[in-house]
Amino acid sequence: MNAAIIGTSKIAQIHLREILKKKFKKIYIVTRSFNNTKKKISKFRNNIATKIILVSMKNLLKLRFSLISICTPTSLHHKNIFFLKSKKKTIIFVEKPLISYLKLGSKFQKIYNNIYSLNLRIIVSYPMYFMALAFLRKFKININNIKNIDIYYHTTGGHKKNFIAEDLLPHVLSFFYRIFIKRIKYLNFISAKVKVSINKWSCKIKFNFLNLNIFLSENTLYKESKFYFKIDKKKYIRKIIYKNNIPVTSINYKMQNKKIKNPMSMNLNSVFNLKKYNLTYKNNKKVTDFIFFIKKQLLNNES
Repeated sequence: MNAAIIGTSKIAQIHLREILKKKFKKIYIVTRSFNNTKKKISKFRNNIATKIILVSMKNLLKLRFSLISICTPTSLHHKNIFFLKSKKKTIIFVEKPLISYLKLGSKFQKIYNNIYSLNLRIIVSYPMYFMALAFLRKFKININNIKNIDIYYHTTGGHKKNFIAEDLLPHVLSFFYRIFIKRIKYLNFISAKVKVSINKWSCKIKFNFLNLNIFLSENTLYKESKFYFKIDKKKYIRKIIYKNNIPVTSINYKMQNKKIKNPMSMNLNSVFNLKKYNLTYKNNKKVTDFIFFIKKQLLNNES
């Protein structure tokens, strides 16, 4: 059983860390700079059970894989997916967002539809969906009574203006979707107000039975990323500490500190749950549809 990762970014290294846990026989990493990639992955070389091989893109079509992870810049995702159109039996695990709404413009919907018409086994990575699932398992929340939810996400990324939203909205909206999954079919978008500056992006969305307020920012000067949210003024904070380079995630509320499973590990585990794969695929597509529907409302509504 082999896997491949296209790209060598920081998120690609996170994918590699999680994919190594699955004990593939070989993991192929697609790179244009073999020497730089060797340095980046040197810390993973102690996993002697898995052989890591550096290859060029064209080699992927000659080999068989159980999983191919796409971690290239978002603007290249659709090209990568179309390149892999013959890989019908391979799980194509795509780092969010699936494709770039901002870059593709008027071509977006056609390309989006074409991707799913390929009948590939595409799963978009939404770790925050699984963090929401872990949160609901640890805290007793009456979803039906929620009137207002504020979500804050500040990262060390370098995106600007609306590209901050393109980068971070999939995290926020997949989290929101899982919280309200039992009510999502009753949710109707009413209106939204958006504010954009160089390093910050925010919006206030009014749905028929609740309000969602989102506050995003990216700045390379930040020391670390911060994610927290308020449910009717009750504040919950995600905390991450590292033990031997392994992230340990918890959610804090007042004096409570509840450890949760690694959302990225949960994300990848769901992909390999073959008994529930069809359900995972269908639900993942619904989440992706929801995210792009809301994106269209927000990114065409800048003020």
